[in-house]
Parts: sequence; structure tokens; C-alpha cells
Amino acid sequence: MVYYSVHERIRSTEKICCYRNSYFGIFFFFLLFFLANNLASAELATAKVALPLYIYPSNGETNWTKAHTFGQKIDFIIANVYNGPSGEVNSDWTNMIEATIQNHIKVYGYVYTSYGARAGSKVDEDVARWLQLYPQISGIFLDETASSSDKIPYYKARYDYIKRLNSSLRVVINPGTVTDEGYMNVSDVNTIFESNLSSWNNAHFPEWVLKYPASRFYSIIYGVSSEEEMKNVARVAREKNFGEVFITDAFSPSDRLPTYFSSEISEITSVTTPIIPPVVPPIVIPPVDPVIPPINNEQTSNPPSPDLCSNISGIQLSIPSSMNIVNLECVIQDVGNNVSEDISDTTTFSENRTVVKITPAPIPIEECYDGSQYNRSTGALCANNNPVYNFGSTILKNGSKGEAIKELQRFLNAKLNLGLVLDGKFGPKTTVVVKKWQRENGLVADGIIGPKTKAKMETDL
Repeated sequence: MVYYSVHERIRSTEKICCYRNSYFGIFFFFLLFFLANNLASAELATAKVALPLYIYPSNGETNWTKAHTFGQKIDFIIANVYNGPSGEVNSDWTNMIEATIQNHIKVYGYVYTSYGARAGSKVDEDVARWLQLYPQISGIFLDETASSSDKIPYYKARYDYIKRLNSSLRVVINPGTVTDEGYMNVSDVNTIFESNLSSWNNAHFPEWVLKYPASRFYSIIYGVSSEEEMKNVARVAREKNFGEVFITDAFSPSDRLPTYFSSEISEITSVTTPIIPPVVPPIVIPPVDPVIPPINNEQTSNPPSPDLCSNISGIQLSIPSSMNIVNLECVIQDVGNNVSEDISDTTTFSENRTVVKITPAPIPIEECYDGSQYNRSTGALCANNNPVYNFGSTILKNGSKGEAIKELQRFLNAKLNLGLVLDGKFGPKTTVVVKKWQRENGLVADGIIGPKTKAKMETDL
């Protein structure tokens, strides 16, 4: 009996050990499975600062030399000689580009594409000229990039051309908003956000962004006034998988370095954040085609509310039954009530909203006098009046304010069919629209309304 008892105890102990080993094995298996499906797909979003520094070297020497002190913590600086490379080499730019590279910072050349409307041959010429005049550059920044799928072939042709010239050149595109995913095949870096702090706080990005390395995405956030806000934006940018980031307290991101630049460099580059795809899918971007409720096409005698675009959710738009839809051109209203980018048939915001422009039938409105095209109080269209604009006698530029700016905004609304709010403030968005008009009319696209631009505008009435 003693032998039997000892023997049974030994066998019982072996069974217990086997069971424990089996449980441990099962636990270990599921642990490995969990790690394989979660941690293996995680990515450390190591971010760097990338600067759109369009300042002439001698005018902005302090900004350039300060940037140099941070070396490799700045990934690249975008150089813009004169709305591109200009026609001949400039020794000031040559020296500054070489000094930047000596400080281990890459330099990319600026080329605009007018959202796919600029002739591809002209874009290619600018790319080739950059390499001819400034062969030190290591990338091309294609600004004013489209975001819709129909323009992908246009940008594939530009991408392929750049890579044929030099396969090591990095191609950065700047739609400033979320694009069709196909743009990831025609770029090395996609700037899917460029706007102000309020837009950033309301922005949503598609789930496919997490499929790619953080180094494939660039964000530019301006109007971030305090250092505390900057730190929060930097943290969120890494969480949203942006590996190239620029945050500034200026309202024109290319004019100067932010006042908290040293702190920003430290905040963006010193911390890495694990990015793990969420179990629950994020908010899906709504389709581009707007869903519009049935509308009574009856004419109205009341002008639309100037805040019509302020209460939009997703792509559903509450439209008064008395309104007429004249067209489907998008009115993009930012926090500053300025138009954001070039206008297309439909436009998806960085915060993924689509707005339809609602225009009532022109009707006589009080306070339309002196041949004015617009009501002096409300800015509404006056019927049966020829346009008259008074741009004043001074030069108008970014930062200017007053009645002359309202006249300028009225002119741009009429000529480009935009939705600039008549606030009398010449801000960065108005500057973008002015440059577009100047380019289309054969003028130097500097965004400044001087004598030549005024004369051209007055002949274009």
C-alpha cells in the first residue's frame, strides 16, 4: 500500500505539472498572437520639423541661420526663389542653399501646379530649371496639389518625370487636405493638412493613413499662438501619424519662424509615440458628392444669411426652401471667414465637410447706389448696376485693412466667383487668391496690389 500510494502521488504530481505546462503553453501562444497582431503593426512616429521658408536670404538671414543651428532635427527647408526657381541663378540663394546643406538640412525646390490646371510641361520646366540652377537640392515641393482621383494621372506624370531626372529626389505634394489614397503612389510625402488651429482641432483623417510610415505625411498648422497650444498640437500630430510637422504662431506659415521655435524643435523631435491601429474603425470620410434635400425652386426676395455655411455637419446641408441653387461651386469658409483654397466643383475640407454655394436670384436691394455692384452694408449683389471698385491710392498687401480691401474682396469674388467674406482684412487666404489672379493675368504673382496690378484690375471690369 505504501508503494502504491507513493507511486500514485508521483503520477498525480506529473499530471499537475503537465496540466500547468499546457496552460502556460496556451497562455504563451495567445500572448504571441496578441503581440503579432498589435505590437508588430505598431509604428513609432518619430517626427521632424519641415520648414516652408520662402524668405529671401538677405531679408530673412536671421530666420535661416537660426534654423541652421538645429541641424538634422530639421528634415528639409522649402526654398522659393521667385514663385519657383526663377530664370537665372541667384548667388544669394546659392550661398544660402549650400550653407543649409552644410548644416545637414536638406533643401527642396518649390514648384506650383495650380491644382492640376497648370500645363504639365511648365511644371516639368520648373523642375528641370531647379536642378540646372541649384543642383544641390534633394527634393521637389509640388504646391497647390489637387486631391481628387481624376487628377492622379497628371501627378503621376510629374512624379515619373522627376524620378527620371534623379531617382533620389524626394517628391513632396501639398494639397493641404486629405487626398484620394492613390496620391500615395505619386508622392514620397503627402501634405494632407495645411490650415489654422481651429481647423486642426476639428480635423479627421482616414484609417488608411495608419497603413503608411509616419514619414509619408506632412502637416502645417498656423495661427497657434501659445507655446502650450503648440505642445498639444505636436503631440496630436504624432498620434495622427505625421512624421513631418511645422507649427507656427504666424498666420502665413512661410513668412518667418515661430517665436517658440526652439521649444517646438524639442517638442516634435524628442518624443516618439507608438501608433497602433484602432480596433474600432475611425470616422469614415463622407463621399464627395453632396446630399442635398429637395428644394423649392421658387424665387426669393431675401438674400441668404451670411452665416449659411457655418452650421454644416458632414455633407448634409439645411437649405431654406426658398433658395435657388445656381451652381455647385464650393464655398470654403475658414474660421477667419476667408476662402481657403482654389475652387472646384466639389471640395472636401481638411475637416471633411462639403459646402454647396447657394445664390439667390439677383434682386434690387436697398443701399445699392453710386453704381456700386454690392450693397455697402451687407455686401449682397445689387441688380442692374455696373461694377465700380475703389482700390484706394496706397499699396495693398498682407496685413492691410480697410474699405479698399473690401473693394478688393468684392472684385475677386466677382472675377473668380469665390466666397471671400467682405471683412476688409488682407490675410493669407486673400493673398493666395490675389496671386492666382495675378498669374492668370500675366502679372508677377507676389500677392501685392501695386500700381500695375491696380491698372490691370481696372481694365478688367
